[in-house]
Amino acid sequence: MEYSKFYIEANRILVNTLLSLWFKGKATEQKYLREILTKRELLMSEPIFQTVFPWEQSKKTLVDHAKKLNILDDKFVNALADENLTGKNLNFPAERCPYVHQTKSWDCMLNKHKTIVVTTGTGSGKTECFMIPVLQDLYRQRMQNPFDNGVQAIFIYPLNALMKSQQKRINAWCKALDPNITYAIYNGDTENLEKKEPNFKERKLICESLPQMVYRQQIRNTPPQIMFTNPTMLNYMLVRQEDQSIIQKSRGKLRWILLDEAHSYSGSAASELALQIRRIINAFGETIDDVNFAVTSATIGDTSDPMASAKLKRFVHRLTGKPTEHIEVIDGKRIIPEMDNSDAEKRINEINKLVGGKDLNIDIIKRLRQQINVSNGITATQLTYFMPSTSSMEDRLKVIDKLSEGMIPTRAHFFIRSINGVYVCTNSDCDRDKDIRSALGSMTTYQSNVCPEKDCGQPMLEVATCPQCGQLLVVGEENVATGSEAYGKIRMRSNDKSLEQNIFGQDVNEDNEDATYEEGNLFESEEYQPFVLAKVDDNVYLDSEHVQFATLKGGKFRAVDEQTEDSYSFIIKPNGYHCPHCGKTINKGLYLRASSSFLSRNLASTLLNVTDPIKDNTDTEVIYGGRKYLSFMDNRQGSAKVAMTINHDVERNWIRTAIYHTLLTMSAPKELNSDDLEFINYIKEKIERGEKVLDFMKHQYEEKLKSTQVKYGSFGWNEVKNKPTLQDAQLRLLYSHLKSLNKTIFDSKDNYIDAMFLDQFGWIPKYGNSLETMGLVKLVYPTIANAKVPSCAGSIFTDKDWQDFLGICVDYFMRAGRHYYISSGLNKYLTQEVRANYVYPSDSNLTYRTKRGNIEDVKKWISGVKLVAEKGSKQHRIVLLLCAALGYTGEVNQAQENVVNQLLKEAWLFLTGYVLEKVDNEYDGYILNLMDESKVRLQLIDKAWVCPVDNVPVTTILKGYSPRITGVLATSTFANYKVKSDADINMPYFPYACHKKYEGDKTINASDEEIVEWIVQNLSKISKMGLLSNLHESIFLYRPVFMAAEHSAQIDHPTLSKYEQAFNAGHLNILSCSTTMEMGVDIGGIEEVVMNNVPPKPSNYQQRTGRAGRRNETKSLAVTFCAPNPIGSSIWKNPMSLLSHDNELPILKFESSQLAQRHVNSLLLTGFIIINHNTNVRVTTKLREFFDDMPSRFNNFSNYLLRIANGNDTSIQDSYDALIKGTIYEDKVGLKDAAGKALVKLQFIKKIYDDRVSAYTAQLEDAGNRQRKAIEKALENYKDSFLLGYLAENGFIPSAGMPTGLVPFTKDIYSMQNDWYKDSGTRRDITQHLSQAISMYSPGRQVVINELAYRSEGIYLKTDYEHASRYVLQRCSHCGFATIAPENTGDECPMCHHHDMHGLKDKFGKLSPFTEVIEPAGFTVAYSSEPQRRVVDSGAAVTQPLLLEMQPWKQENVNSSKILMRKGSEKSRILFYNNGCGLGFALCSHCGKMVVETADNVAPLSNHISLLDNSRCVGNERNNIRRQVLLIAQYPTDIVEMKFFDKETKEIEDVTTLYSLGTVITQELTKYLGIRDDEISFGYNQDYNSIFIFDTALGGAGYSIHLPEYKNVIFNNALASLKSCDCEKACLKCLINRHTQWYSNYLDRQKAIEWLEMERMSRTAPDKIKAIFDDAVTMTGDFVSEISNLDSDDGIAFMTVFIDPNVDVWEDDEFPLSASIYGKRFQVSLVTSDSIIEKLRVNFNMVAILGTIYKNYIKIGNLSQMSYIPLMQVNMVDGSSRLYFTLAGSTSYNEHWGECERVYSTSHALVIDIKDIELDNLFNQGDDITSLFRLHENSCHIKDLLELLTKQYENKWIAIKSFIEGKHVDVSYNEKYLNTPLGCMILANMVKALPLILGVKLGTINCYFPKYMKNSNNWGSKLMDNFLATEFRDKFLTDCINELVNKDVHITLLDKQPHFRWIELKGADYTLSIYPDGGIANGWKLRYNDSQKEYEDVDYYDNLLLINMNPHIGIQYIIDFHKN
Repeated sequence: MEYSKFYIEANRILVNTLLSLWFKGKATEQKYLREILTKRELLMSEPIFQTVFPWEQSKKTLVDHAKKLNILDDKFVNALADENLTGKNLNFPAERCPYVHQTKSWDCMLNKHKTIVVTTGTGSGKTECFMIPVLQDLYRQRMQNPFDNGVQAIFIYPLNALMKSQQKRINAWCKALDPNITYAIYNGDTENLEKKEPNFKERKLICESLPQMVYRQQIRNTPPQIMFTNPTMLNYMLVRQEDQSIIQKSRGKLRWILLDEAHSYSGSAASELALQIRRIINAFGETIDDVNFAVTSATIGDTSDPMASAKLKRFVHRLTGKPTEHIEVIDGKRIIPEMDNSDAEKRINEINKLVGGKDLNIDIIKRLRQQINVSNGITATQLTYFMPSTSSMEDRLKVIDKLSEGMIPTRAHFFIRSINGVYVCTNSDCDRDKDIRSALGSMTTYQSNVCPEKDCGQPMLEVATCPQCGQLLVVGEENVATGSEAYGKIRMRSNDKSLEQNIFGQDVNEDNEDATYEEGNLFESEEYQPFVLAKVDDNVYLDSEHVQFATLKGGKFRAVDEQTEDSYSFIIKPNGYHCPHCGKTINKGLYLRASSSFLSRNLASTLLNVTDPIKDNTDTEVIYGGRKYLSFMDNRQGSAKVAMTINHDVERNWIRTAIYHTLLTMSAPKELNSDDLEFINYIKEKIERGEKVLDFMKHQYEEKLKSTQVKYGSFGWNEVKNKPTLQDAQLRLLYSHLKSLNKTIFDSKDNYIDAMFLDQFGWIPKYGNSLETMGLVKLVYPTIANAKVPSCAGSIFTDKDWQDFLGICVDYFMRAGRHYYISSGLNKYLTQEVRANYVYPSDSNLTYRTKRGNIEDVKKWISGVKLVAEKGSKQHRIVLLLCAALGYTGEVNQAQENVVNQLLKEAWLFLTGYVLEKVDNEYDGYILNLMDESKVRLQLIDKAWVCPVDNVPVTTILKGYSPRITGVLATSTFANYKVKSDADINMPYFPYACHKKYEGDKTINASDEEIVEWIVQNLSKISKMGLLSNLHESIFLYRPVFMAAEHSAQIDHPTLSKYEQAFNAGHLNILSCSTTMEMGVDIGGIEEVVMNNVPPKPSNYQQRTGRAGRRNETKSLAVTFCAPNPIGSSIWKNPMSLLSHDNELPILKFESSQLAQRHVNSLLLTGFIIINHNTNVRVTTKLREFFDDMPSRFNNFSNYLLRIANGNDTSIQDSYDALIKGTIYEDKVGLKDAAGKALVKLQFIKKIYDDRVSAYTAQLEDAGNRQRKAIEKALENYKDSFLLGYLAENGFIPSAGMPTGLVPFTKDIYSMQNDWYKDSGTRRDITQHLSQAISMYSPGRQVVINELAYRSEGIYLKTDYEHASRYVLQRCSHCGFATIAPENTGDECPMCHHHDMHGLKDKFGKLSPFTEVIEPAGFTVAYSSEPQRRVVDSGAAVTQPLLLEMQPWKQENVNSSKILMRKGSEKSRILFYNNGCGLGFALCSHCGKMVVETADNVAPLSNHISLLDNSRCVGNERNNIRRQVLLIAQYPTDIVEMKFFDKETKEIEDVTTLYSLGTVITQELTKYLGIRDDEISFGYNQDYNSIFIFDTALGGAGYSIHLPEYKNVIFNNALASLKSCDCEKACLKCLINRHTQWYSNYLDRQKAIEWLEMERMSRTAPDKIKAIFDDAVTMTGDFVSEISNLDSDDGIAFMTVFIDPNVDVWEDDEFPLSASIYGKRFQVSLVTSDSIIEKLRVNFNMVAILGTIYKNYIKIGNLSQMSYIPLMQVNMVDGSSRLYFTLAGSTSYNEHWGECERVYSTSHALVIDIKDIELDNLFNQGDDITSLFRLHENSCHIKDLLELLTKQYENKWIAIKSFIEGKHVDVSYNEKYLNTPLGCMILANMVKALPLILGVKLGTINCYFPKYMKNSNNWGSKLMDNFLATEFRDKFLTDCINELVNKDVHITLLDKQPHFRWIELKGADYTLSIYPDGGIANGWKLRYNDSQKEYEDVDYYDNLLLINMNPHIGIQYIIDFHKN
């Protein structure tokens, strides 16, 4: 490996590639940009070097560790050291000295019995640190109890591949010990026995595999001593019935838990693992004192620093539970080995000789060795500081190459920048590069808005090329806002994404200055419009009529009348800008860019060449010498596409090379023997002497001479492809690899090579490279050689001209129009998108239907053209070429037009008669067969011409005109395409075919140097013309092929193993990896690692680069391609930050209630399984067995949870307490409540299951036989999915760190025969988080897996969408409320009740009433689809999330707050969406097929084929096609929304300020909580000018909601973080991250600092407040919102809330603190003034108010004579307190409580005397009877509820009944929240029971409800769901009462509803009122089966069983009776 060679070669290749790509044929521009890229704007940053010195070794050998140190035992050491016992290369040699950190680890674990944390770097032997002492310990146990079984050590790895990589070693060591130590790898890949008892084959494997246990039954019967597993498998092991035997047989034996790569667990994954460890220890019957741990981790800072070490210990303590004093942090260090001075002196002399001096000496070498060893890395300049400062980087690297070979072993880090564009200064007078620049101006590849020249500073614009002619353009934007100061100013085209997009089609703020663009497109905004300019050479315009001119002086666009030296040309027409060069429309410019993956692909061979080949190789299957490297990408699709495109590049290069060299050999001159040479010389001399030569001898002489000349003959493809140079080992290798991808599809090598031929010669690319456009090989048409010019051409054309014209017609009409034959067997092999089609006569009337359903004409030959009076009209290039060649200048007359049309007719007749094949006999359709060697042949190019416009070589010209002519009928067009006299190029014969040359009579290998020299000498003209590229050199050098493969989680395990083995053996050269490979998977010796983008974190980078140079190589290389985004650019400028940045250690906290609940659920499931042995929840338990089978396991488990929730089962109480210790559940959520939560979640999952089953059931209706089978199979497989994986995916049990919220993509419809959920809990199909899947997997998109592209064509339906109500997305344009609701919701907003609800814009640009949405359960290919080898779609869009179901903010800022915060409700959702191309999708709701809507497709999915089989879908006959559907991903999660205000309390609307604050607050919250930065995200809500932070986990993880609690800390940290940065606006250090980099134009550090400083200053209380309490501070946030979060403070003892005594306005349902203070672990007292007593005595609602007092334990105190108004006092467990108060504001017991001008807090306590209200003194006055009670019964039938009430205080009811019995009574009911069918049925049954229980006679029945439904957005069709609208509720209630009571109901809707709910029975002389607290249905629910009943189908007489939701608290009722 030579660093210098790589640096030089990589720069050369990259620069040449970019210049030939951007400026093909433009020598001036190439020369100028070459100067820039090689001298001023280098592509590579300065390389950095690290040491790879060895780790410090102990002074003691392995034997000494037994004999002298007494750490190990002799017998143990002897066994591990004996190679005869362990096997070759697997022993630990007895005389080897372990590393010091290994010795220390062994001593700590075995002698000191400590938990260790090993933090040494990669390749430091971390595995031996824990594996050897564990084996030693277990061996000692084994010696004492040889026959004892049971798991004593658990090795937990994050990846299965890591376990596999350890298998060889652990197997060898365990086997070497006598008696053996048994072990097992227990993961999803561990196999089961076929039957209960092993068969012969299985028994043999069992015996051969010992000491490994290979089958699950083995492991369960005799648990091994060591178990290798992963967190997911461990989790399932704890809850599976069949695995309980492992745990039971191992109880009391577990001694060790090993956690490998612990740094990979962060955030929720770390918390999950920590809780899992608690469950493991508990399950195995141990305590934390009984188990020790060994933890390995990446280097976390300097562990010699006590602070860093203490931090690491705290992390491990939280992770494992071990006390910090029992944890030892062990780090290693690299040491500088002794150097052979004599050898060093020799090398130093060589270096000095190379440098040309004597500056380097042995002392400098020693200093350098010391310096590089103690540093994170040093630059090349620092490593060669002894060289002259003027030394080039190439020279420095040559010296470093020498230094690395024997004195300073190194790992080099190279960083290569991608290019986002080329930019040009608009100032023609700019001095920059004045002498060398092109006419366009001075350029740069660094993006800058203004010229970098200090004396210029004028605007820069971007350079592009015309997509039609390839000429250079300048693209920018002009301000067109008249009246604006910026009017006319120009700026660069904006690349940033817009935050101010609005999918609802509403106008955005007027101050929007940012146009939204897609890359390459020219869009415009209201304020800025794009423009396209050019500098046209020679001032020759193809459309001179429309050309205009402008200058850009002073940074303004000014139109001018005439062209000047400073002016630019432009053409603008109604349809947009046109290219001034060719006149064609420009909708999409081709910008001069180079992505990371593009550069990486182009350097693939260079990257391989720098690595060393396998030494002494004898393996014939080794490819490319066995050179190899690892390539990394941060996402699976990126990895897949890298492998795919590299192999496509290799394939294209091979076919080009093979064809060219085959033709060279077939055209080669004959090498004469000595006799022939002697004869020729003899005749030659005779001729020279003038002697006569006999005729026959002269003829022989001429023939022999002719044979020595190149034969430029033509050859048919079949002849060429069968030559040995094409049918070689390279082709076999390429085909073998392709066939391995899918042997069913790719079953013909012959088709494969034919497809490669078509890829090369199907058409002549416009700008791409092919053998034709490179001037090497052309197609010729032998039948044309006989063509005679038609008479109509007169004398203008010769036969040769006519033949040239016909050949051009074939090339530029037939081939260009894809009118060539592609057999059905070839299409699947093609790597380019080709739609070959027939061509028909010009008068054909035939039409066809496009894929979009539109009717179009077939492709026809050029019809009769109109040329008379058509000057300036657009014409086909063939017509233009004819006119130019015929000399038709000026206006064309009729006779000339006739000639052109006749020639076209003659051309068609000849081509159809002699060149084309008829394939449609009925309609005369023709096609070109490129395989027909009688009509199409290959030939070497000996001469070509360069097209004067696009600089592409052409092999045929017509009368001096280029066949690439395009444009309008004009003399200027002809002049532009007239080939220049010096534009011809001669291609000499290349004499080194197949890298061979002749030397005498022998053929020997030519050298690369000879070939390069030939290129320089013979292709100088081509090079000077800018046409020579790296591809030419690659073809001439005849390189062998190399192969790449994808290595990611998308690939199945057997294929991954195959690729790993091939890579290790040198049979595969490049592994394109996702992030999983960065960990310690053993992949053999690697010298080189390539990263196609900057890794997410420094730890990722260090892990990946650590893969290179692990096998004592003296040189290794890491190459990183930096994307042209803020992160990539920043790293390229400062690459040392990746090496010097300490890896961050997460702060492990247990703040997520969801996470805690999942582990509790798992504990509950385990308890259920242990108690119910017959339940049999196994690894293979299917969904059908759990949910459907009878007796129902679901019901049994539900009943088990119900028993615990009711306090009837406390068997797992101790386990529960141990599990939740230190978590958010401790002292807050008891076991009963946790069990209740589990039951609710379980029932929710059952509903998901039922809905999905109903979807399949609906599809079965009317399905055809084949489709029915497919659907039945899909349903069967869904029901057969594994239960445990399903429960994990749906968040019921832990996912063990695996992501949830995933949806699958099925790449093969047949894969539905397999289970989605494997034992590992992951789906069989590839998956993505649903928020990304709706873009990445959306219908029409392609998904690349293992180099094949699968097209998504439809979705799995979550429910029966065919019959279910449609759900639509709507937004209120008045208040901004957005929701997803049933279709028939109308336009009334449920929040503000304005009629302004609407959906998205339709295809006519109008707002639609609604937009239908659908959330998929998954995505799939179609039944009949096959994977392709080509990718034709673009990348996934970056979209901002939206908020759903968030109530509008109150208009006023009631506390004059600087920030308002609110949490999302239970109904709040995050919405991600995909609206296709803007119009949504069309969906068949029967089969799930889905296509993108387009404006021109009037009938999408018309007559479509079913997604599930190959038959016509029955959805075509029914109304199943849904139009303009939005594909969505909505999920509930934890949300906090924030609004910000300035110092004047004005709402902040500036997007930059808001987005910057959102960024820094989110970043600091993740740091403070110690979670991964991808576990919290944020968005910008344009409607409310707010920022919302949310958990990315489905259902929430409980992280974001802690923001209000930690607000001040987070804000302080945010301010400190931003102020510590010194950038101007934003950088990686402060605000730019992977999420915000796309919106960097909205980031400004200074604006965020300004607000944060203002907020901090606002906390200072004014003097008048300080006078009351000296320590008072002002609250800057919304008081109620902040107080609502005090419940999460563990230190609260009790809380006192002060409320106003004005009971007339009390509405306890609206009290804003209800959810936060009631039902918590601390005590709460509501205190009001003692004046309330008198108010109650005179209040007509006294009874209801007393119920409120009783329910909420309201007390009284003396609150008069205070100078302030107390709001709340919080008393802490430590004795301190906090009083919150105000001077003016509301304490009303309703929604207005806490609305104050300012709120302050103090540590001073308020001391008052608080008393209970004596309710008995207020009840039962006079003859009135009042009773207050609570029902504690667990259940009650709906018909018996009134009877149950009358059994409470039965004596009082007897008195009431005796008075009212037999009397008439009018019944009325008043209720705010009667929203459900269940509530209506309870009310109806209560009314029905009145005559039966109380003996009254019913009169009128009246109900009073609010005009608008409350909480009406929780819609549904079940009994406990909310009604959609009041009319549905009213109808159901009326029908129910009418059916049960046979009476009508009079319903009155009120604008203002009384707060209290009551049923009133009013007679002539009495009133009886029943007050159900919270409403008639409050506190009651139904059994699960009843709750699933559809209310439209319910029987009103059904005596439903009501379940008391809180029997321990009870449901409160008040009975009030009084006589009138």
